[in-house]
Amino acid sequence: MKIENPQLRSYIQNGYRQVEGWLQLPVLWALSRVAAFQADQKIVGASCEIGVHHGRFLLAIENVTPAGQKCYGVDIFDSQHLNIDSSGKGSHDIFAENAATYAAEPDRIETRHLDSTSAEAHGFFRSIEGRVALFSIDGGHTRAHTVSDLMAAETCLCDGGVVFLDDLFNVDWPGVTEGLIDYLRGPSRLVPFASVGGKMMLCGLSQAKSYAAIIRQAAVDDEEMRPKAVKICGADYFSIRHMPKKA
Repeated sequence: MKIENPQLRSYIQNGYRQVEGWLQLPVLWALSRVAAFQADQKIVGASCEIGVHHGRFLLAIENVTPAGQKCYGVDIFDSQHLNIDSSGKGSHDIFAENAATYAAEPDRIETRHLDSTSAEAHGFFRSIEGRVALFSIDGGHTRAHTVSDLMAAETCLCDGGVVFLDDLFNVDWPGVTEGLIDYLRGPSRLVPFASVGGKMMLCGLSQAKSYAAIIRQAAVDDEEMRPKAVKICGADYFSIRHMPKKA
């Protein structure tokens, strides 16, 4: 599995191995391809994650966020009484320590201690409307949270932005898949173009074919990756499997 982005390679050797959390390496393979495509197409924007935990994926995203752009983390952090489905257990102090150590530009990271479905959170998302190029959803894993968070991502994304939705088809978190299906069957503006490492990637309809093509070609060119054309709710996308070489 080839990850060409030097910032991500450095993060894998350092932060990825030290920051506690749930993140498969093939996701960073896909992130590197998305970041390269955005740079080539001059798609410049901030980054944001709902559900930071200790920052394992947010810090990876931050490392490929263009210089000078903000990086936002939305999480209930230590207010675990709001964690109605026990999905993760965030700590702001641990995240802040990890950010200071492994972020490319620690000072650009801003956190919001919020339930992403709250009115205050919706106000925050409106304040960054159209500014975000990379958006991760890994917060509450209920159907309602998933639909709400996808709608928040719609608001925040710039033209050409990409969403990573975690735990698709995870049997322990069926609410995520249920929420995605409900979202796609509604008046949604985002469509899937690829899945890898348990995450579904979505973008605007006008960019979906371009993103799908670059992810598929990257998988074809990598002897450890296997693309398969699939469909969900009428939308075509590529499911990418990591097939490590045997030692």
